[in-house]
Amino acid sequence: MPSVSTVMTFNVFLLGFCFLLVFTSFTTASGIEALVLASIPNFPGKAYYSQAIIYAVFSFANWLSPAVVNVIGPRISMFAAALTYCLFVASFLKPSEVFLYTASAVLGIGAAVIWTAQGNFLTLNSTTETMGRNSGIFWALFQSSMLFGNIFVYFQFSGETTITESSRFTVFLVLTISACVGAFLFCGLRRPPTESLTPLAHNYQVESECPDTPAVSAMKNAARSTRAAFNLLFTKNLMLLCLPFAYTGFVVAFYSAVYGTCVGNTTIFGADSEKLATVCGLLTGVGEITAGLSFSIFDKKTTRFGRDPIVVIGFLCHMTAFYIIFLNIPDLTPTADVSTQSYINPNVYLAVFCSFLLGFGDGCYQTQLISILGSIYRDDSVSAFALFRFIQSLAAMAAFFYSQNLVLKWHLVILCVTNVLGFVGYCCVEMTSKQHTAGYQVVPDHDDED
Repeated sequence: MPSVSTVMTFNVFLLGFCFLLVFTSFTTASGIEALVLASIPNFPGKAYYSQAIIYAVFSFANWLSPAVVNVIGPRISMFAAALTYCLFVASFLKPSEVFLYTASAVLGIGAAVIWTAQGNFLTLNSTTETMGRNSGIFWALFQSSMLFGNIFVYFQFSGETTITESSRFTVFLVLTISACVGAFLFCGLRRPPTESLTPLAHNYQVESECPDTPAVSAMKNAARSTRAAFNLLFTKNLMLLCLPFAYTGFVVAFYSAVYGTCVGNTTIFGADSEKLATVCGLLTGVGEITAGLSFSIFDKKTTRFGRDPIVVIGFLCHMTAFYIIFLNIPDLTPTADVSTQSYINPNVYLAVFCSFLLGFGDGCYQTQLISILGSIYRDDSVSAFALFRFIQSLAAMAAFFYSQNLVLKWHLVILCVTNVLGFVGYCCVEMTSKQHTAGYQVVPDHDDED
């Protein structure tokens, strides 16, 4: 019989691989959505509205996702949620405006459930000593989706001036198959050896022994889960962590939607400026993967020195990237093609280097946020991760709304300010956790609720 550590490690790697397949499909589809829809004659649907619907529903569905995960468990939750990604990607095989927007809304619900369940399942398969390592392993596998999808599309559309119907069908058929395979691989996840009844699960068990029907008991447990998440939001530590939560939402929107557009609109880069935008997306993925692998390989050293030095690295990487982007990329590029230089003559290598810094810095923040939530809120990880994704997606939604109306410098001002606030908020929580106990066995701040 496999040992406990073997089962836990297997689950972490399979979890990451499932997310790799599902998000290779979704991330690639989202990245080319605007180009694909624009290539369909007289198609009324807009990629911007589709993405806005996803993030709007995602934001508020996070209040319901803890109830879903607590009632049916993280493994079934992730499988069911992954099917919503299959539906969204499949909607491009035979595009329909109503189907596209409906699939976007359904995906928003699925996204809330899959990310809440992921955080809970990763926590159940980690100890306080392995949480940082497992976060890095998962993040490296997950972010590999940015490489495979972009490379596939780059070669599939190479040499085409417009996206033909046959090319579109081929690309989205492959992406749909990738998402479906990833969804069904969730069925291979094994029951976490350390899984035990949380207070909410225990309450559900007690309710089940009462005269209430299973449906009534489930509804009571769902309401209890939502109430627990709401109460947790107003604890001191969680309110401080909302600052880095929001920052990661702003920065994800920037590197996924704004920066690539800026590079593509910098016509001084030449005829290949749009291809350079794809290369920037690849380098962002390389940065994310490098961060995840680094913190998993050197987990013992990073555990000894704490999580905050890693966040310091992420903070400095992003500040450096923002400064170089400010100097290197013209101010009007978020909204129009620009043929003039910025403060310096735009440099291709600097543009690509900044993409790597954005990815690596984001990897620093994201892995350590996952790690600290899994450590501090180990007994309430479902609610904690739901709140993380709620604040993050809310910030990303806001960023998508203002992104087309601001010049580059104001994007960078917002990012710099929120980076500082997020860094301070994270370090305050990390310092508090260290005061509770040496190492990473941390006591949740439930006293703050009194």
